[in-house]
Amino acid sequence: MDYYFTTDGIYPGQTFEFSVVAKNEIGDSQPATVELATASSVPDRLDTPALLRTEPAGKLLPSNITIGIRELSPERSGGGDITRYEIYERGTLVDSIEAGEVAGRLTNGYIEYSPPAFNVYEQYRFKARAVSTEGNGTFSYELVINAAASNAPIPVNVKLPGIGPRYMDVEWELETGRDGDWDRVLITLTCNGEDCEDSDIETDVRNPRDPTICKEDGGAWTCSYRASGLRPSTEYAVTVQSGKGGAYSQSSPITDESRATTLSGAPQPPVISAAQPTRTSVKLGWTVPRDNGAGIAGYVARYEAAGGGEGAVLLDDDGTAHTSGPVNASLSDDDLCKLVPTATASSVGSTLESELVGLQPGTTYDLSLVACN
Repeated sequence: MDYYFTTDGIYPGQTFEFSVVAKNEIGDSQPATVELATASSVPDRLDTPALLRTEPAGKLLPSNITIGIRELSPERSGGGDITRYEIYERGTLVDSIEAGEVAGRLTNGYIEYSPPAFNVYEQYRFKARAVSTEGNGTFSYELVINAAASNAPIPVNVKLPGIGPRYMDVEWELETGRDGDWDRVLITLTCNGEDCEDSDIETDVRNPRDPTICKEDGGAWTCSYRASGLRPSTEYAVTVQSGKGGAYSQSSPITDESRATTLSGAPQPPVISAAQPTRTSVKLGWTVPRDNGAGIAGYVARYEAAGGGEGAVLLDDDGTAHTSGPVNASLSDDDLCKLVPTATASSVGSTLESELVGLQPGTTYDLSLVACN
């Protein structure tokens, strides 16, 4: 009989020795020992950079700022040797700290950095990552600083009570008694993933004291707003800033309550890359779209003649025509998708082909393709 167990406290790039001893009423057996090595990986995500101080302290318009990043513990280094830490501002590398320099740069547990030419009227966006012998680590979440608006209160208690495929309901609080310091709110939803290009969302709320958004309640403004236009099945980290004019407070801190994943949704539209007609058929080529969290089961291809007449064909996930052949084209896309058999989806970005047959010679057709999940 085979026995198995699961243990915690294991991390990448390490060799562990396990021993197993059998016991009975007479005594213990000799131990059976085995060494197992875990695979190495790139370093974990760094903690979000922290604003450590403004200089001079307490001034509305400081002359400089200092931020800090923390080292990764060995358990989070991925098993490789950390070679350097990198700090970026708006996507540009502004500081690279080699491993041998870290000890000399540490102050109270932080590797510190100050912009060499600080402009109090600019917005700064810092993020950082660790680099090891295994590769580049994941970027931290952004620290957004608007020093000129540092007098605006920082929103607190940011939560996400409602989530759909393409929206998140955002709640936050602001202290009362400083109402003259803010008249707008900026909500930023930062996509967290490997393919997040153009997926970050910024919503500038110009009328936050509208009673449908913010209400004064027991010494605090309690606010809520629905941020839309999000991508399904995607994790977002949400921050809120208050501000006045064109400048804003520091961002609210990112916590477990301000980070969440949108629900799965319908797939992105496939992109038709080729349409090659013959006398009675058309061969379609398309790129497999993002499935938005619920695997693509197949496709519905439609064709409509310029002079009247239409048809629809169900396609399996690999682009082959389903055995049921043509179907009732008067049904909606949703109804036709329900007829598509469930199957394992092809890889996002791969190219598929299918041939629509039985078309009339010399006829112009409008073609469309819908992905189903």
